[in-house]
Amino acid sequence: MNKLLMLSALILAQNLLAEDLLITHDTYLKSTKAQSSELSAQQKCELPTNTLISVDTLQVDGNHFQVELQNEPQDCGLTSGYLYQPHVTRATKLITITQPTVFKQQRVDSSQLPADQKCDVMPGVYAAQSDIASAQQGHYALNLRSFTPNCHFSAGYFWEGHAQLGAMAVQVTGETYFKKQPLQSSQLPASDKCTMLPALYILGTDATTAGDTHYQVTLAATLPGCNFQTGYVYFDHTHLKQPYVEPPAPQWSFPLPGGYYTSGWCQCRNIGTSPHIGQDISRAGTKKAVAVQKGRVTSTSFSSSCGYISYVEDDFGTLWRYVHLNRPALNDGARVQAGQHLAYISQYPKSGCGSGAHLHFERRSAGYFNDRSTGKSCQNGYRSCYYDPIKPWRSNFSQNKVGQAVATGAANWQETLNLKPRQCKVAVTDLAAVKRARLAQYPVKQDNQVSVTFAKQLRSNAPNVLVASAQINNNEANLCHGQRCLTQWQLVAEQASGELTSIFFHNRVRNIALVRLAEEQFCLPNDVMRYWMLLKDNNGQQWRIEIAE
Repeated sequence: MNKLLMLSALILAQNLLAEDLLITHDTYLKSTKAQSSELSAQQKCELPTNTLISVDTLQVDGNHFQVELQNEPQDCGLTSGYLYQPHVTRATKLITITQPTVFKQQRVDSSQLPADQKCDVMPGVYAAQSDIASAQQGHYALNLRSFTPNCHFSAGYFWEGHAQLGAMAVQVTGETYFKKQPLQSSQLPASDKCTMLPALYILGTDATTAGDTHYQVTLAATLPGCNFQTGYVYFDHTHLKQPYVEPPAPQWSFPLPGGYYTSGWCQCRNIGTSPHIGQDISRAGTKKAVAVQKGRVTSTSFSSSCGYISYVEDDFGTLWRYVHLNRPALNDGARVQAGQHLAYISQYPKSGCGSGAHLHFERRSAGYFNDRSTGKSCQNGYRSCYYDPIKPWRSNFSQNKVGQAVATGAANWQETLNLKPRQCKVAVTDLAAVKRARLAQYPVKQDNQVSVTFAKQLRSNAPNVLVASAQINNNEANLCHGQRCLTQWQLVAEQASGELTSIFFHNRVRNIALVRLAEEQFCLPNDVMRYWMLLKDNNGQQWRIEIAE
């Protein structure tokens, strides 16, 4: 299964597994960390090399992994215990070769290399010595843990067209049938089923659930005696757990119960900062801000002009910003449920609300509602407006629903996360244009204190996935007090026509880490010549860096 490093609860369910582990040396699953020779047969079970197991939880405990398995391994009475780390490889160090390919010492076509700089590799799951980075120049670079047959080198490159990060495979744990339909094998004719022996089978695409008993898979190679490669396998005969059943659509609590909208999102105004980067909400009487979704309070700080400001990151990875609070009710790190009281809001000056007591509400992280951050230039200059904070309710919002839990309606989480081929979270026509005069405001320079990364991946189920980040070295938390920090970065694409397009902003500013694993699906403009990252720091410096794909 193909998994990301950072997974929300829904993404975890979508990918079926918490994490895959590959057994790279014959080893034991043990009930304790003692040496296997000291344990009885009931306290251990042997796992042979090239076995794939899936775990719900994994913790590092010295030189062992403590794991909770999703399914009991074949001929093993344990579903939890300890694995010796040197004999196991985690998903981030695995790469799956989906068809016969060449492992080579240079990022060039294999036909251009002499025989001693390349070797043939068959489909399989291979382990690297360290985490494998996103593909660069169409290739994955890695150092294999062991030599492949006919190879005298372990450091080299795989072409990304024949490779997939992670373990895109299924371990069949008991003899079963590969079937054309998700039915009992006794109901199918002989032509619609083939025998699958216990083994590791490489997949051509990720597995998906089919009903509540089967997985649908496409094998990278045809089974002997089989005339089909896409079919179904009974879940109980694999290392995977029972197929995921989608939960009800998530429910949301309105951030200010009984409130109504006042100053709108990204509107130009004649008071305060402009454009208005959040959504103002007010009401008569007692004003009490609540969490829109279950999650965690990540930070609360005080501003003389804004009152208390709280950030809540929900369990789907979205960061919500609450401004003009007076009496925060929770400490940093506290868990919250949807609708739980966060803070009271009172009149100026205690809460810093110059236009009267109200909640200023923002959504700071990109995401799941098929919308985009945008930028506007009003009298106070160009600003980014992050992401529309009330988009989840817009499809079915009405005044009589304010204060009640409102479902996301048309903005369905699961539909958004399971984008079909050629669909995008942000359409090319919706990407914000950037004026060249703005680009010119950022001089070109390198900064050895700042690390910038960018990669564009092609996926079988999406047009492009961008992975980007920016951070000050030795200041990963991006703390501004007494040290240098970043206050903004923006990714801009430059086309052959000279047009500039904002791919996305990331404005988690001041005292919130700017490092972003931006696993987003985008349709990018055609004929992109290069990409620029525009950066600002808390010393007022701004500059741009050209970044290669």
